[in-house]
Amino acid sequence: MTNDIPTENLPCPCPRCQPKLHVHHCGQINCTGECRHTGDEPTLHLDSSSLLSKYGFDDGTIPDQVLDYLDEHGITYPDDWRAVLVTLVRTHLLPELAKHHRVDVEEIGGHHNPIRARSVDGTPIGTELPFISLTPEYMLVPMSEVAQLVSQQNSEKAP
Repeated sequence: MTNDIPTENLPCPCPRCQPKLHVHHCGQINCTGECRHTGDEPTLHLDSSSLLSKYGFDDGTIPDQVLDYLDEHGITYPDDWRAVLVTLVRTHLLPELAKHHRVDVEEIGGHHNPIRARSVDGTPIGTELPFISLTPEYMLVPMSEVAQLVSQQNSEKAP
């Protein structure tokens, strides 16, 4: 990207994002609303639309990038990734969504996405993926926070 992007109307005041936009390694532009700039640290991408689908958040499975990060840092894999995922969604994604929407969620057992929206702004979410646009579209969680939560869960389960 070049420095000739007009900056006066950009919503992100982050000095690292101005006068140019930061493009995350996944190809997404981080600063499309509140600053979610995480620097060079790897991040976990929590997609808001995953709340609308039975198969969201990689169908509730632990992403390879998380496994790689845990391996690199000598951290044991979590016994219950789904509990970690629910906590990450509740602490990172839902508070940001609440600034723009009323999202009622439920935790679901089974083999798929463990946390899903029951309704968004009063619109019930059924089995079909509804045409609802959520703001923000995603949140980036620093991988160090993911690892910290996994470590915490591992220590709580230790005998």
